[in-house]
Amino acid sequence: MRNYRSILLWSEALLLCLIMLSGRYDWVHSSQSSKLGYGSSAFLLLLSIPICHYLLFYYVGNHYLIVGVTTAFALLLTLPYRWLELEKFSTVFSSGKNLC
Repeated sequence: MRNYRSILLWSEALLLCLIMLSGRYDWVHSSQSSKLGYGSSAFLLLLSIPICHYLLFYYVGNHYLIVGVTTAFALLLTLPYRWLELEKFSTVFSSGKNLC
């Protein structure tokens, strides 16, 4: 019974991350590049979050620290760049202007 609960929790968490990830991309102006970027980001997201969680589980062992670090990592990977104020470091998100 525990395995089903774990699978259900992982499915819900990763689905929520995929929904949040869609906010990173401009779907109106460049839908083709947004689809490609979302697809590759989603693939790496679905790999990296469980890897982070289970590496922490193996090396740390503290449940609250594992959940906190994994949640922070997931938020860092899914929140829009403008919310994290990271768009100023890339020419991709600055309409062709180099701000660096």
